[in-house]
Amino acid sequence: MRIDRVYVILSLSMLILVSCQQPVTKIEIKSDTMQNIDQTNVTDYLTKLSGYTTKYFINSDNNFSDYGFNGNGSQSNPFIIENLVVLDDFDIAIEIFNTTKHFIIKDSNIATGARGIILGNVSKNTASIISNQFQGSMSGGLLIYDSPGVYVFNNTFDKSQMYTALRLTNCNDSCINQNKMLGQPRGNIEIKNSNGTEISNNTLQKSNIKIYENQAYLYDTYIVFNNTISGKEFGFFANNNNLIINTQIYACLFIAFCNNITIRNQYIEEIGEGLTILNSNEIFVENCSLIMCYDGIIVESCSNVYISDNYLCYCGWGISVHLSNDVDIFENNIMNCTMFGVVVWSNSTLIENNTIRADHTAVKLWGDRDNIIINNYLSECLVSVDMLFSYDSAIIGNNCSANRNNGMFVSKSRDILVSNNLFDRKGTKNSYALQVWICQRVTLTYNTFQNYQSDGLYISSSNSCLIMNNEFRYNGHAISVWSNSFYNIIYDNIFFENGYGSQCSDSGIGNVWYNETLKLGNFWSNYNDEGYYYLGGTAGTYDKYPRSTIAPTTYPSVAINSIESLVIFAIICCMSILRRFFRKNTPF
Repeated sequence: MRIDRVYVILSLSMLILVSCQQPVTKIEIKSDTMQNIDQTNVTDYLTKLSGYTTKYFINSDNNFSDYGFNGNGSQSNPFIIENLVVLDDFDIAIEIFNTTKHFIIKDSNIATGARGIILGNVSKNTASIISNQFQGSMSGGLLIYDSPGVYVFNNTFDKSQMYTALRLTNCNDSCINQNKMLGQPRGNIEIKNSNGTEISNNTLQKSNIKIYENQAYLYDTYIVFNNTISGKEFGFFANNNNLIINTQIYACLFIAFCNNITIRNQYIEEIGEGLTILNSNEIFVENCSLIMCYDGIIVESCSNVYISDNYLCYCGWGISVHLSNDVDIFENNIMNCTMFGVVVWSNSTLIENNTIRADHTAVKLWGDRDNIIINNYLSECLVSVDMLFSYDSAIIGNNCSANRNNGMFVSKSRDILVSNNLFDRKGTKNSYALQVWICQRVTLTYNTFQNYQSDGLYISSSNSCLIMNNEFRYNGHAISVWSNSFYNIIYDNIFFENGYGSQCSDSGIGNVWYNETLKLGNFWSNYNDEGYYYLGGTAGTYDKYPRSTIAPTTYPSVAINSIESLVIFAIICCMSILRRFFRKNTPF
C-alpha cells in the first residue's frame, strides 16, 4: 500500500492551491578474514599487521609443531593447546587459519586487548574450544568463520567491551553449548549463515543470542533450546505465523521470517537488544516496556509493522527501523534515550503522537522517502528532528520546544513539507530553530519560531523553497538566507521583534520576499509605513509590499492558525487514520 506518497502530495497540493496564487519559482583496518597468508613466520606476520600483535599464529598444519603443542593432529590424538595465559601484552592470543588437523584449545586465560581467538578456514569437525576464560576483549573474545563443525563448550566470556563476545560466520553444523556470558550488554552470541548449528544450555547476563540467515527455511535447521538470559528464557521465534506472545517469561525476543505476530505486555530490561524483528510481515508490538536496553526495538527488512503504546526508557537507541516499508510508530513514550529516540533508514514510516526525549536526537531519518512525522512531542532533546537524504516526506504538528541545541535539521533533502510545528527555545543558548542545508523544494508553513538567540530559520545552499504563513518572534534573526541559496519565495509571514535593525538577512541570489500577484509581503513589527522594507545581508533584497498594521493579538502556539491550515491539517489527519485502518485490516 502506498498511502504515504498520496498523503504528502495531497498536503503539498492543497497548501499551494489555497495559499498561493502563483507557483513557486524554480530558477586502518585489519580484516577478520586472514586466509591464505603465505608467510608462516610470526615476526613477519606481525610486521605485516602494522601494530596488531599475536601470541600464537598458525597458518597451516605445519605451524602446530612450531610451538611444540602435544598431539599429532589426528582425531584420536589432536593437538592440545592448553593452560595458556595471554594478557594485555598482545592484541590477539591465538589465530589459526587454513588447517586440516584436529586441535583443542582449552583451560586457558585470555585477556587480550583486541580479540581473543580467531579461527578461519579450518576443516570440518576439527576444532574444539573448551573451558577457556575470555576477559575484556575490545572486538570480540572468539571469532570463527568458514570453519564448519566447530565445538564451543563451557567457555566463560567476561567484560566484552564493545562487540560480540562469540561470533560464528559460515560455520555450519557447529555446537555452542554451556557457555557463559557475564554481565555485559554487548557480550552477545552471534551466529551468521551457520545453518544446522546447535545453540543450547548457554547462560547469558544482559546480552543476546542473535541468529542471521538469508532464507526462511534455513532457520528450521537450527537447534535452539534451554538458553537463559539474566535468568529468563531467550525468546526465539522463526518461521511462525498467527501467534500472540503475551506472557512475561522472556529476557528478550528475536523474531525472524514471521507473519501476523502480536507481541504484547512484555517487560524487558537491562539487555543489549530488547526486541529484534527481521524479515517479517504484519507484526504488532503493543503495551511493552523496555528499560535500559542498548537497543530497545530493532525492525529490519520488514513490512507492515505496527508499534504502539509502548514505554521505552533509558535505552541507547529507542526504536530503529532499517530497510523496511510501512512501519507505524504510534503513541509510544520514549524517554531519556542516551542517543536517539527513533532512527529510520526506511520508506513509508509513520511516526505519530509519540512523546520522545533523548540526550541526543529525538527522531533521525537517513536516506528515505515517503515518511511522516506528525503530532509528536519532541522536546527537551539536543535536537528534535535530524533529516538527511530524505525525499517526499512531511514534518507536521510537532512540539519541538526547549531543546538544548537546534530544533531541527533538514539537509540534503528535497520535496519536504514542514508545517504547524512549534519551535520555542526558552533559553539563552546560541542556537537555531530550523536549519535547511543543501535542499530543494522545502515548503515551510504555519510554523512558530520564537525565543532563539541566533536564527529562527537558517537557510544555506538551498533553492526553490516556499516560506509563508509562519510566525517569528523574539529571535536573534528571524530568517537568515546564506550564500548559494537562490530562488526561494518568502511572504505572508509575521516577523515580530526579532533582533536589531532588519529582522531578516539575505545573502543569496534571486530570493523574493513578497508575492507579486497578490501584492502581498510580510508583517514587520518595526516597519514605519514608508517605502520598501530592506533586508540585511549582501543580496540587497527587500519586501516590496511590507505590512505594519496586522499586529499579533495572541501569543503564538502550535495551534492551527487559519482556515487554509485547518484544511491541510484535516487532510493529514484523515490520511493518517485511513493508513492505520487499512494497515490493520488488510489481509496478507
